[in-house]
Amino acid sequence: MDDHPHDTRPLSWWNFATNKKNFLYEMSKAYDVWTTLVVTDWDGHYLPLAHVQWGARCTTNLEWFDTSAGPVHYPPVLVDAKFNEPVVKRGPPTGPGLVDMITNPNTDEKRLYNYVSKNVIVDMYNSKANNANVTATSSWDPHVVPPSHFR
Repeated sequence: MDDHPHDTRPLSWWNFATNKKNFLYEMSKAYDVWTTLVVTDWDGHYLPLAHVQWGARCTTNLEWFDTSAGPVHYPPVLVDAKFNEPVVKRGPPTGPGLVDMITNPNTDEKRLYNYVSKNVIVDMYNSKANNANVTATSSWDPHVVPPSHFR
C-alpha cells in the first residue's frame, strides 16, 4: 500500500484574486506515526504485540529571483527540523481508533493518507474561489512574507 507520510507541493500557484502567479515562500510538514509489531493468530486475526510512536517536522524557506527565462529559486533553506524521540511500548497503541485500524486494516486506497492528501492538493491547486483549503488575497502580508523574499 502507498500510505507513507509523503507529500509534494507546487512551487507556484495561480492566485485567482490577482490573476497572477504566486510563489511558495515557506513549507512546513509535521506528522506522527505509530509503527506496530503484529502477529496473526491461527484464525487470521491481527494481534498487536508492541508499538513505537515517533514523528518528525521540518520547515524550509525558498527565495526567488527573476531571470530572463522566468523566476528561479535558490536552493531551499532548512529553517527547522526535529525528529521526535521514539517511544517504545508493549501492547497496542492507546490512541482513539488506532487499535481498530490495526486489527481491521483498511484496504480501500481512497481512504488512505496519500490519496486523500493528493486530492486536497489537486482541489487547492485548481481552486477558483476561496474555500476551506485555500484563501487568495489581492495583497501580501509583510509579517508573513518578508520583503527580502522578493529580489
